[in-house]
Amino acid sequence: MIDTVILKLKQFDFQITNYNVFRPNCLGFFAAPYTPFNGQTNLKSVQNANKWDKENQNYKPRLTVIKRLGREGGFNVEMKIEFSVPKLLYGNNFQEVEESDFETVLVQLKEKLEEMWVNVSLEKLRTADIATIHYSKNFCFTDHTTASALISDISKVDLTRRLDLNKTDFRNEGKALYYYAKSHSLVFYDKVQDLIQPEKRSSEKDKKFNWQMNIFDEIRRKQSIPIEVLRMEMRICDRRKMKALLKYLRIEADLTFKGLFTREIAQNVLLDYWCKIHEEVRLSALMSRKPIDLFESVLKIPEITLQKSLSLFAVLELSKTNSDRKLHDMIAKRFCPRSFQRLKKFVSQNEKIFYNRYTTYDAIYDQLVEFEPTNDIDYLKLPQ
Repeated sequence: MIDTVILKLKQFDFQITNYNVFRPNCLGFFAAPYTPFNGQTNLKSVQNANKWDKENQNYKPRLTVIKRLGREGGFNVEMKIEFSVPKLLYGNNFQEVEESDFETVLVQLKEKLEEMWVNVSLEKLRTADIATIHYSKNFCFTDHTTASALISDISKVDLTRRLDLNKTDFRNEGKALYYYAKSHSLVFYDKVQDLIQPEKRSSEKDKKFNWQMNIFDEIRRKQSIPIEVLRMEMRICDRRKMKALLKYLRIEADLTFKGLFTREIAQNVLLDYWCKIHEEVRLSALMSRKPIDLFESVLKIPEITLQKSLSLFAVLELSKTNSDRKLHDMIAKRFCPRSFQRLKKFVSQNEKIFYNRYTTYDAIYDQLVEFEPTNDIDYLKLPQ
C-alpha cells in the first residue's frame, strides 16, 4: 500500500538528545555559538544507519536536520524523516502493510528515533506533514509470466500523452521503466531482478536493508515455482501535486502521515493511473506477439516437457506464415503423419493459454480492485 514516506517535523516537535551522532554536529543549529551560513541559504546535518546497523539488519530511517534563513528574517529549523514503512515493520518491501498497521508503525518509528537520540511523541508523528509519499503494489506471477515481458509491453504504449508525465527512462536492460515529471513519477520494475542490481542502479534505496532474496529462494524451494514480481509505484514528491490528485479523486484528507496512510487513497491513486493505460497496454500485448512471447505462453502449460514445449513453439510459429497442409506434408515425409495431428490437437486444447497474455493486465486490474496485501505466507504456505 505505502512504501517510502518523508515526514517533516518543525523545530519544537522534536528533541535531539545527542548532537554528536549527526554529521556535521548540529548543536550550532540551535544554540550559541551558532553555525555560520557562509553565504548559503540553508544548513544540513544528517544521520543515517551506520555499518553496524547494516551488518546486523537494524533498519533505521534517514534523518536530515535543516536550518533555513526565514523569508521575513529569523531562522526556521525542521527535521525530515525518510523511511520505508514495510522495511521498518518487516525488513523488506515484498510484504505489504495495511491501514490497520498504522499504530504499530508509529510505535516502531518512535523507538527507532529514540535509538538515534531523537525524541518525538506519537501524536507529533501521527500528525506530521508529508513531504513525499510512495504508493505501491506488488503483482506476483507463478505461471511463467515474466515481469520484464510485461514491462516491455507497457513501454510500447505512448503513456506520456495519456498521463501528466513528460519523460521516459529505461533502466537495467529493460527491467525498470520510469515515467517522470518534476512533482511525481510512475515506476514499473522487476522486483526480483532489482535486488540483484548494484545499489546505484537499483530502483530503490537502502538495498542493504532489504532481506528479500531469501523469501523468493524459499518460495522456489518449497513450491518449485518460478515466482516473478512486477512492482508498480506512484511516487509523489510535491504537496501541491498531492492536493491536486486528491481533489481529482474527490477524496478529502489532511496531508499528514495519518491522513495519507489509508487504503482508500493508495488504492484510488494506483487504480486511477492503471485505468488510464490498461486497455491500451492490453491490446498492444495482444497485437504484438513476438516469438519470445509465444514461447513464454507455451511454458505456462502445466507439467510440459522441454522437448514438447519446443515442438509446440515451432508449430505455432510456423503456423503464422504457413498452412496446416503444408506443415503436415513436410512432417509426413519424414515422421509419422499422426505426429502433427497430435500437436494440433494439443494446441486446440490449450488455445486460451497460447493467446491470453493480454489478460494478465486484466489480472493486474483485478488485484488493484481487490487491493489485498501481498504476504510471503500466501506463497510459502508455512505451517501454523
